[in-house]
Formats: sequence, structure tokens, C-alpha cells
Amino acid sequence: MVEDNEIEIVDVENYQNPKEKTYNAQNLIMEQMALCLKNGSVDTDDTGGWEAKYDKNGNYSKTYRDDRRKVFINTIKSLMMFVHRDYKDDVFYNKKIDDKITNIAARRVFWQSEEWKWWESLSQAQKNDQAKQNRAVSKGCFNKNLDFDNFYYDEETQVYREIFTLISDFIKDKMKDYEAEVYTG
Repeated sequence: MVEDNEIEIVDVENYQNPKEKTYNAQNLIMEQMALCLKNGSVDTDDTGGWEAKYDKNGNYSKTYRDDRRKVFINTIKSLMMFVHRDYKDDVFYNKKIDDKITNIAARRVFWQSEEWKWWESLSQAQKNDQAKQNRAVSKGCFNKNLDFDNFYYDEETQVYREIFTLISDFIKDKMKDYEAEVYTG
């Protein structure tokens, strides 16, 4: 027993601040997977943007809605960050996931070049007209007022659904390893 004027020395490895929560890796992964499923099960056709609303008193407000596809993709990217340390050493899963990411990067370039080809096919008068409607195109970038970026994001969403399936299979194989890992924070 420690007197008021004495100091107790404890093993640092066993110290835990009582205010800190303990997380085990399995729970963290399951929470992130549940979030992926939640964000993937909403209508991903909602491309987001600014929305004007009037309340019951007639007051005007403008709010921004996130693009549901991008929210879903970023949720999966977060899951990938957490399990990357494990799947990077697994040749099968690492190659499949890397191939999908490489493929979607190539599809981005494809859709940007398609948008550029469309722009270049216009006459100068048509380009001026499109520019007045905020539909001008810069090479290597998407114009949000055209549909080429939506074609790409639809493909990217599908690829990240496939990546989520691969990660789910990987986690199922590795879940016993995650049970023993505990994090404090």
C-alpha cells in the first residue's frame, strides 16, 4: 500500500490512463466495415452539390450535400489504410487491390481525354458558347458541369465495391489475428 507521501512505480507497459478507451483491432475494423456498408447502401446517384432551401418562415438557406459516391469511396480508403499493413504482405490480395487501383487511375485518364476530345471537336463559336455556360474544359481536368466526371465516378464506385469485397475476404481470413491486438487511445 502506498502512503500519501510515497510514489509508486508501476510497469510502464501495464499503465493505462483510466480515461483512455481500449480498442481492439477487430472492433475497429468491424466498425469501419459497418460504415462502408452504410455509406455503400445509400443512393449513390446523389452527386451532391449546393441545395437551396426555404424553411417554413420563408428564410433562404444554402447547404452543401456531399457526393455519396465520394463518401463511400473515402470510407473504403480509410478501411484500406487500417488493414494495409497486413494485406501489403499478402501477394494475392495486394496484387488484386493494386491492379484495381491502377485500372481506375487509367479510367480517370480515359474519361478526362474523352472530355478533352469532345471539347476539341467543337468549333470556336461552340466553345465560346459552352464557356459562357461554365462548361469550358481544361486538359487533364474534369468540368463538373459536364457528365464525363460522373461516368468516371460511377466506374470508380464500382471498383471500390470490388475492393471492399476483396478486403472483406482478406479480413475474414485474418480475423483471428486481429482479435489479439488491443489499442489504447
